[in-house]
Amino acid sequence: TKQKIPLLELPSTETINDQRIARFKQSITDVLATEDLGQFRMIIERYQQEHNVTALDMASGLAKMVQGDEPLLLTADAHRDRPKPDRQDRNPSRQSRNEIQQDRNPSRQSRNEIRQDRSLPPTEPDKRDTRPARDKTNPPPPPEAGIERFRLEVGYEHGVKPGNIVGAIANEADLDSAHIGRIEIYDDYSTIDLPEGMPNDLLKVLKKVWVCGQKLQITREDGKMPNLKQVENKNIFDVLIIGSGAAGNSLALQLPKTMSVGLISKTELHEGSTYYAQGGISAVLSKIDSIDQHVEDTMEAGAGLCKEDIVKSVAKESKDIISWLLKQGVEFTKNESNKHSKLHLTKEGGHTYPRIVHAADKTGEAIQDSLIKKVKEQSNIKLFTHHVAIDLITSNEKETNKKKCIGSYV
Repeated sequence: TKQKIPLLELPSTETINDQRIARFKQSITDVLATEDLGQFRMIIERYQQEHNVTALDMASGLAKMVQGDEPLLLTADAHRDRPKPDRQDRNPSRQSRNEIQQDRNPSRQSRNEIRQDRSLPPTEPDKRDTRPARDKTNPPPPPEAGIERFRLEVGYEHGVKPGNIVGAIANEADLDSAHIGRIEIYDDYSTIDLPEGMPNDLLKVLKKVWVCGQKLQITREDGKMPNLKQVENKNIFDVLIIGSGAAGNSLALQLPKTMSVGLISKTELHEGSTYYAQGGISAVLSKIDSIDQHVEDTMEAGAGLCKEDIVKSVAKESKDIISWLLKQGVEFTKNESNKHSKLHLTKEGGHTYPRIVHAADKTGEAIQDSLIKKVKEQSNIKLFTHHVAIDLITSNEKETNKKKCIGSYV
């Protein structure tokens, strides 16, 4: 069209670094606001006491550990600031343009060589991943049992790498990267192996995710959506419990033995917040204490944030809960000489009387070990360790037209 092509000003190193710092700060804010950091606080507190280092030094060390060898900030980019070519260089002869035109479709090896020549001086090796796309005539092996293969509309020519795909899907699907299988990158698309039975609603979300300037537009390679009746490796239970902490284990043990129960744990059974809890359980066990006093103390310490009816219910049931845990084999610290309670009670926070039942300083560990032992003894409970619940399966009730949970994709 003989129109001049405007020069595109690339962002400066300072601008990019400012954006990276802002994202780094925001990621800290997001984690502090949404994540349960209890067990990490305990570990950090112990480390600080053992090594006598400041909180700032520890935070800096952890940030470096997460960042790894890749620098957070860019250094001055010599290539970006290199002098502009003179007018003669920007207006090659027609013969030179013809030569360039002839070289627009070289072999992949030649393109990599040209790419290297255009972006790096001869003395510097190209550090980017120039691995060629997979040959379509040599397809990868079929997915394993329990795995489905999906097509993604982003490929080698878009500059995508496996890490880009894993990061996007793991974040959007809340899926542990360990459950993401084989990834094959072709010229203009990629394939990825994911757990069988990915819910349609989740696939709709992933379709809109952007990676390297392209929407994933994820689809099953056969183009079909799953039918629950056709999903293999189905497990049918009366009750499915997601989570193997104190709450999940207690529920499993208190359900009728005539019910079949599936209990899912994303790691080993003992991993989780319960196991690392050090303190104890507040309960009215002493003869000098009362439910009303416990409620009053809790409402005052809660500064108006507690719901009184829930506080009363928890305080009333606390004694029965401790008794039930004792029957499960939890060995709380005892104090036989105390005439008001056979268990050793401590006083914390806003409590008027001692009412903290504990097992030394490892209460969570003692509770979890006992509950796990009991769970494993039950023939009606089937355990699934290292399993992740991807999404819930719902069905509309005809009478109320409301959704009802009938299972989970795991």
